[in-house]
Amino acid sequence: MAASFPQNVKSFTVKRDNVDDILAQHINDVQDEIVAIETELKKTTGSVLDSVYLGKTAQAADSAKLGGSLPCAFLGATATAANSAKLGGIVASEYLTTSGKAADADKLDGFDGADYIKFTNMDYCKVRGASQDIVTSTGVMIVFNTALNDTNTMWSSTNPTKVTIKADGYYLIVGGVRFNTNGNGVRSISIVVNGEGTARATQQVAASATDPVVLTVTSLVFLSSGSYLQLQCYQTSGSTINVPSMGEYSPSLAIVRVR
Repeated sequence: MAASFPQNVKSFTVKRDNVDDILAQHINDVQDEIVAIETELKKTTGSVLDSVYLGKTAQAADSAKLGGSLPCAFLGATATAANSAKLGGIVASEYLTTSGKAADADKLDGFDGADYIKFTNMDYCKVRGASQDIVTSTGVMIVFNTALNDTNTMWSSTNPTKVTIKADGYYLIVGGVRFNTNGNGVRSISIVVNGEGTARATQQVAASATDPVVLTVTSLVFLSSGSYLQLQCYQTSGSTINVPSMGEYSPSLAIVRVR
């Protein structure tokens, strides 16, 4: 029986174990469709374009199918000014590398190619703290002692509670702390900017008499160069509670510039 492809897409019925009989014709129908698909894929003309358009063997005679230029002119560094109209007036390399010019920034939503491609421009810092005692009913800033990642020297042991912003932008901030078990009061952690009295984000829960309390707080904020971030802990148990250093459960603060 002739294959349905490429004129149509063959429909097959679902076969059920111990219910339907699998006949030779069922297998033959599948094989016919596979052969039809393979035949189309090998053609240089027809309903499926030949892989020649994606490789280096594209010929000038085929360029009309790509708007009058060769594939390499779109995808490689050899794009010329003559072909640039097909990419909005700039050459391909200015989209795919960091050489995009400010004059072309409107084609990337107002940003140069470097802002999209050069990820080393994306400030990122993750710091972790040692075990620390948190006294009752007092906001205590976590003292960090290790920078796990720090692309722009945002943390320094000389100011161990602070992560300092080095470039204006929008920052995603995530902080985490684990309080040891104590059944009294509440536990909270907050993201604090420039020592402000009002936190940018806070997570608070009731204490547990049977389990440690693990808290995570997240915020997305615009920060100016020179601003600094701190992670504040607070608890009302009536006594001092320790936040231990336990690998991924250690007190931590992570910051990444997203724009």
